[in-house]
Amino acid sequence: MVTQQRFESGGVKLPLLFKGFDSSVPDVSVSGLQLDSRKITSGDLFLATCGFGCHAGKFIQQAIENGAVAAAIEPPFSASGFDIDNLSVPAFWSQGLTHNASEIAGRFFDHPSRALN
Repeated sequence: MVTQQRFESGGVKLPLLFKGFDSSVPDVSVSGLQLDSRKITSGDLFLATCGFGCHAGKFIQQAIENGAVAAAIEPPFSASGFDIDNLSVPAFWSQGLTHNASEIAGRFFDHPSRALN
């Protein structure tokens, strides 16, 4: 059970959250998920998705400064001077992140909708 693992280990491991979506996921524990870099708290995973107006990848540095311990980045994303390998936290490309974010959140929170009647 993901919820029990989260409390016992201090977080949820990214490979568990991204199983079946991405194979090159760093073995990092996260204590939260966030799509908005301004709302990141220490220990969170930043989900940098393709937005309607802009790509959230533009805000990765802000997310790191606010405490993100890792970043999942939906391709395609490019910005002047951006190099995924030079970030100060583990980061990885995650194809279809916008589509998969709901399932990732469900796994993180142990699928709370399954308890609804």
